[in-house]
Amino acid sequence: MNLRAGIVLLLGILLTAMGFAQPATPDPVKWTAEITGGKIAPGGRGTLKVIGTLEPGWHLYATEKVPDGPFPTQFKVSGKELTLGGPIEEPRVKEKLDKGFGVNVKYFEEKAEFGIPVEAAAAAVGQKTSEVSVTYQVCNDQGCLRPTTVAVPLKYEVSDSAVAPVTTAPKATPKPTDQKNLLTFLLIAIGAGFGALVTPCVFPMIPITVSVFSKEGKGEGIKKAVAFCIGIISTFTLLGIGFSVLFGASGLQNFANNPWLNLSLAILFIVLSLSLFGVFEIGLPSGLANKLNPNNKGGLIGPILMGLVFSLTSFTCTLPFVGTLLVSATQGDLLYPLVGMLGFSTAFSIPFFLLALFPQYLSKLPKSGGWLAVVKAFMGFLELAAAMKFLSTFDLTFTLGWLTRPVFLASWAILMSMAAAFLLGWFNIPTVHENKKPGWFRRGFGVVTFGLVIWILSSINGTSLGKLESFLPPEPYPLKVGSKAAVDKDDKYLYDLPAAKAKAVAEKKPILIDFTGIYCSNCRDMEKNVIPAAEVQESLKGFVLAKLYTDRLDSPSDTEYQNLKVKLTGTVANPVYAIVTPAGDLISFTEYEPNPGKFNEFLKAGLAKFKG
Repeated sequence: MNLRAGIVLLLGILLTAMGFAQPATPDPVKWTAEITGGKIAPGGRGTLKVIGTLEPGWHLYATEKVPDGPFPTQFKVSGKELTLGGPIEEPRVKEKLDKGFGVNVKYFEEKAEFGIPVEAAAAAVGQKTSEVSVTYQVCNDQGCLRPTTVAVPLKYEVSDSAVAPVTTAPKATPKPTDQKNLLTFLLIAIGAGFGALVTPCVFPMIPITVSVFSKEGKGEGIKKAVAFCIGIISTFTLLGIGFSVLFGASGLQNFANNPWLNLSLAILFIVLSLSLFGVFEIGLPSGLANKLNPNNKGGLIGPILMGLVFSLTSFTCTLPFVGTLLVSATQGDLLYPLVGMLGFSTAFSIPFFLLALFPQYLSKLPKSGGWLAVVKAFMGFLELAAAMKFLSTFDLTFTLGWLTRPVFLASWAILMSMAAAFLLGWFNIPTVHENKKPGWFRRGFGVVTFGLVIWILSSINGTSLGKLESFLPPEPYPLKVGSKAAVDKDDKYLYDLPAAKAKAVAEKKPILIDFTGIYCSNCRDMEKNVIPAAEVQESLKGFVLAKLYTDRLDSPSDTEYQNLKVKLTGTVANPVYAIVTPAGDLISFTEYEPNPGKFNEFLKAGLAKFKG
């Protein structure tokens, strides 16, 4: 069995099996675009008039970039037949001190008008069709949506009879990047990278890191640790931005939730666990090794691919920050996502670089053979437990009903019981060669592991496992799309928005929309460790509760609610909690908030705003 060759084959299969979904673009502004007079001469100049009509209460910002200010409105035009110039006329612009940003800003209310000088190519005369790409940010009294991009259709005629302006409009020149803002953004990205290390999707990769690097010498270990980190950084940076541009920000979430990807990763974890049990050795075939490394000093392609696999498995938990960057990437603003993803992935990979080195020192310790074999065998049980998470995602996708929460927990309990019995010396693994009987430390760890088994079994009846809930299937188990039984077990929630609006009108209450997903680890954490808190339950009495699933690709309602979530909040992450009026207008929203007190403050503030 060969790990590196296996990974290459797996990835080849996975990359042909992926499906992606486009996120909806937030549209608080209605846009129109036209060439003044409807005509422009071949090679001549004219004015592109772009008008945005804003919904009541919203304002959008002018084209001038203000340091430490909001995102400026920007324009692009598709094709090569029109070239935008400058300066841009903004006759309806206003100016004031924005308390949120702490700087003077130029903005529009009700209606925004832009007059953009354009130059036509020496094209053939006739009717033309193009698109004007408008990237903008809007805010209201409750907050700001993330910058978004809309494509505005443009129809005009290239005609010899068109009259060109007398004056020559200079072409717009790119404005320099605000270095202060970029540095601040980079620091935020680095902080988020370190923060993502404590998310529930990262821990299962610790055993796989140990298994890959534990057999290398010190010199080769350093090289391959660097290669492993390069795999992580390049995946987040290049693959992440590339996918976001091509498929939209939610494409990455769909990629991480793809059933065949998760099934393949489960198989990979099982194979690696067998390697840790000593069933076979992981090595590179001599023929492939000679091709990759003429000096036979060990290839780097394997660790790079392992970094790729690691990055893919962590997308679900890292999406709240990564998704924000990728939303920016889909809008053409590639510099900030590029810098942010580099900072995020570098910080994210540093601890794993150190972890990748750690087994090299373990293997060099005196008399380490026996106890290291035991540690690796114990890691094998943990990898089997981690494989259950990926098998659960596969099961949930096709709603097979095989891995419900009780079955999942029972499987974990069995694996941990076997691990504890092995540590206590009650049975031996024939392929694990030990040179002495279990010591007190090993036995003590076995007793602790048995305690973990009891804790797991005690939660089968619904008791929370704390942060481990993030790994478990949702309860109740979601049945096939369209089946009412999928969600009717929890009568506190309504599962379609029209019914929630009708109830909210009748009871004169706001609606708390729980945008959730069946694959969402953080959603399980909120459902078991935050929502049940006494103070939260008391505040929820003031709301009509709606739970809307957003991540089942075969469900039209999930796609609809995913689009609604992006339109309301500007984020593709799960979970998102949006407080809306009975008419569906946004009051406020928050994303994953593991602190019950802070989440309760969000609920109380939203309820107070609704009551006015």
